[in-house]
Amino acid sequence: MESFSQKAKLEILSNPLESTKNAFYEMYALLIFSCTQLDNSVFLAPHESTLVTSRIINLSKALAQTNNKFNNVKIKYNSEFGQKEINIFLPFEMNFQNTKNIPIEDLFIHSFLRGAFLACASIVNPENEYHLEFCINSEKLKDILLKIIDCSRLNFEMKTIYRRNAYVVYSKSAEKITDFLVFIGAKKCAMDLMQVKMIKEVRNNVNRTTNFETANITKITNSAANQIEAIKKIKKHKKFEELTTSLQEIANLRIENPYSSLDDLSKKSGSKITKSGVNHRLQKIIDIAKELA
Repeated sequence: MESFSQKAKLEILSNPLESTKNAFYEMYALLIFSCTQLDNSVFLAPHESTLVTSRIINLSKALAQTNNKFNNVKIKYNSEFGQKEINIFLPFEMNFQNTKNIPIEDLFIHSFLRGAFLACASIVNPENEYHLEFCINSEKLKDILLKIIDCSRLNFEMKTIYRRNAYVVYSKSAEKITDFLVFIGAKKCAMDLMQVKMIKEVRNNVNRTTNFETANITKITNSAANQIEAIKKIKKHKKFEELTTSLQEIANLRIENPYSSLDDLSKKSGSKITKSGVNHRLQKIIDIAKELA
């Protein structure tokens, strides 16, 4: 069964490629976050991810169209026919050994983050929980990702932990994850997440309302049972006729309406007694019953 992460990544891959610069920045993120760097210009694509390798190959075709050819980078990858390699020319001169300062124009930040997402991110099915994370094996690359996320100025509010020899950059906010998916081009998945969140909120509201009503009914039932028990005890001791007319009236009303709330009893009362008045009289009946042996 296709996971939510796969669904988001396949949606991104289905989008048409943008400009050469967009392709470059996405490729750059794919190289540093998913590939093993053998030397300054040779990378080994992850053999466990055909998705990443396929994207690298497609982006390399787009980069081959550029007229400005600075860096010649060789990418090795495994295929069903054995190990192969492709040469790509990057349109910017960059030193892959020094990724401390990556000059990314604001217009292309989403492309870099899209590549990082494809390379090392995952999203939990929102039906279960809201959780987006990037798993990064280098503190330097973790810092790069956080810096570029911060440069987006979209306030994604990512947090960081160190887990199982890797740095994990994550978010548990449904709103922030939705914004991030929209930003990198997975708009359909963003809508799916929003829809799941809305359904969950409606379901939670219904459950809260139901629980409140159930608790209220239980409270009314228990109170009424105690009141009826007190009235029966007074009658058993033949003290009912000694009660005032107002107490007898409310006692009879309670016996006739064992499941009614105090508000309902108030409305049914011939003397139009208030809700608090009904409660006061019933409490007095309970107090009288307690005094009887």
